[in-house]
Amino acid sequence: MTEDSELLQAYAETRSQTAFAELVKRRVGLVYSVALRQVGGDTHLAQDVTQRVFADLARKATTLASRPVLSGWLYRSAQFAASDLVRSERRRRAREQENLIMNATLSADGTDPAVDWDKLRPVLDEAMAELGDEDRDAVALRFLEEKPFAEVGRRLAISEEAARKRVSRALDKLHDCLAQRGVTSTTAALALALGNQATAAVPAGLAASVATMALAGAGTWLGPAISFMSMSKLQVGVAGALAAAGAIGCVVQAETQADIRREIAALRVEHQAIARLRSENEQFAAVAAEVEKLRGDDLEFARLSRLVAEAQEAQRSRNEKARLAEVSRVAPDIQAEIARMNREGNKLVEEFKMLSEAAKASSLSSEAKTAAQAAVQQKLEAIKSKQAEIKVFTENARAAGWVPPASGKFKAVPQPGQLPP
Repeated sequence: MTEDSELLQAYAETRSQTAFAELVKRRVGLVYSVALRQVGGDTHLAQDVTQRVFADLARKATTLASRPVLSGWLYRSAQFAASDLVRSERRRRAREQENLIMNATLSADGTDPAVDWDKLRPVLDEAMAELGDEDRDAVALRFLEEKPFAEVGRRLAISEEAARKRVSRALDKLHDCLAQRGVTSTTAALALALGNQATAAVPAGLAASVATMALAGAGTWLGPAISFMSMSKLQVGVAGALAAAGAIGCVVQAETQADIRREIAALRVEHQAIARLRSENEQFAAVAAEVEKLRGDDLEFARLSRLVAEAQEAQRSRNEKARLAEVSRVAPDIQAEIARMNREGNKLVEEFKMLSEAAKASSLSSEAKTAAQAAVQQKLEAIKSKQAEIKVFTENARAAGWVPPASGKFKAVPQPGQLPP
């Protein structure tokens, strides 16, 4: 089937009336449905809006022929045209419609306001206007033109799966826009409502009338064949063609609605799966938060351990400095004590020498010599005791951290080998 852009390109280049009429025949239902919703159900105003949109399309054919999808532009143009025609009357009708909706909601007829078409219709076009071009094209192709996902993907130059995801995201955005206007429903219910009631029935002969007026408004020569035909005959001919195609359209629409129902069922299953995944994600998030908390506790423990080790090291350093300071303070006393003991040892050595010399004298008697030798031996024991005392004191001073001078200042204490026999 020839694409919309190809038909518009043919009209832009060759002014092909057949191509433009075919394009109008394809898309007049979409434009008329949008216009009919915009004007609050006034069929005459909706027909005027439809004619204006296609006249604008004919004038802008050269610039619009490069668009791969025209449905979104037609949708938006119908909104603008309808807004221009009924701007002053729209507020009053909206208020009246809102009152009717409130009364219908409060009634006990069992109608579910979440899927109430009368409540959805006044705000649907406003919500559609907030969608981006890509999202609007996706919704228009899927629900307004009732195209399967494979066709939607082909028209949007993406895969079927990508088309399915884009339509789902666009439907979610439309659902959020409607929720802001007080229309609360599920996404599946919204999809079903769009599939069942988004496209209004087109009056017989409207496509031919619109194509004729649009071409005339664009300054196109209609040709001798149309100039000799009355408008009523043209409308009857087009109406007959539309009636012939109606049976096929009903079958296609039934199949499309069946696809939409299957899609809704799949969406319900998908939403349940998403709910489960969301619950699992929340559990995982809680576990991750607990793990993060434990990791933080480990880091805090490591930090405290490091602080304790630093404090202990600092205490050891302070203790060592205090010990060295104390050793430095008592070092003079230690040296003085060693010098004193050394002097006492030297004195004992001198006395030992004198006693030894006395014991060697020949003039001494045996008894005196024996006494002298005993005194010498006693002095020798005193010298050994003093040497041991000096050694013990020096070792204790070394253990306390005292370092003796490199060169000794004191006289050496004689060793036993140096003593006289």
